[in-house]
Formats: sequence, C-alpha cells, structure tokens
Amino acid sequence: MSTSIIYQVLTPLLFLSEGMHAGTHMSVLFGLSNSSVQDYNNFGVYFLWDGLSHLLPYFLHKRFLPYLFFEFLGHMFYFFTWNKNNYYTERIKSWSSSEYKGDYITPDFFLTISDIIGHLLNLYALSSLISTQNVLLIGFFGVLTYPVYRIVRYHH
Repeated sequence: MSTSIIYQVLTPLLFLSEGMHAGTHMSVLFGLSNSSVQDYNNFGVYFLWDGLSHLLPYFLHKRFLPYLFFEFLGHMFYFFTWNKNNYYTERIKSWSSSEYKGDYITPDFFLTISDIIGHLLNLYALSSLISTQNVLLIGFFGVLTYPVYRIVRYHH
C-alpha cells in the first residue's frame, strides 16, 4: 500500500476521531455527560486512545508539537493512574460525572478546555490536508454518528 493511500485513508479517520473527541469533551465541559463516577471507572483505556489522538495527527500535519505532546503526556498520566486511587484521577472522574455537585470552575475545567483546544488544533491542521468537500462530508457523517458513538461509549 502506498504512502499516498495511507494518508488518504488515515487523515479523514483521524479528522473524524478528533471531532468526536472534541464533542465528547465539550459535552463534559457543559455538563451534558450522563456518566456516573462508576461509569468512569471503566474509561481508563479511553485515555490511551484520547492521548494518542493528540499525538498521531502530528505525524501527518507536523504542527503544534509542544502543545500536542503536553496533552499526550497528561493523558498518559491518567491512563497509568486510572483506578489506582490517585487524587488527581479521582478528581477528574468526579468532576466529569453527572453526579458532580461542587464548584464548576476548577482546575479540571481548565484541563478540559486545554484538551478541547488540542483536538481543535488537530482538526484545523488536518483540515488543510483534506479537501473542503471531504471536510464537510466527514463533519456531516460525524454529526449523524455522534449519538451512536455516545451510546456505545457511555453504555458498554
């Protein structure tokens, strides 16, 4: 398989993935997540995927490495400390859950914004590698499939 075909397939898939991640984090940021703390106990592997999604697109677009690498490292911290009774990990689980009743503006609020910015930077950079028509098609597909993605992600 030629490099050109790999880029033609991989770039739109990563673009879609980045859009899904940005949407998921926005749902948490705006309190639209319906996951409990108990649900989040099963999300450790998600942080591996989420962290890699910050870094993998870099190898296609070659932009924003310091920011994306910082986001990757933060996600790896959560991946390796998930369900290990780590204070910061338990705090992000609690803040992200639908059961959270504390202050809305916390360090986790800003970490989530930072996470969204990383995904938006990748979306911006990847969009320069895809035709406008394909960006619109992928965006339309993402909007149509996002509810299914949320059901699968939150109710496994």
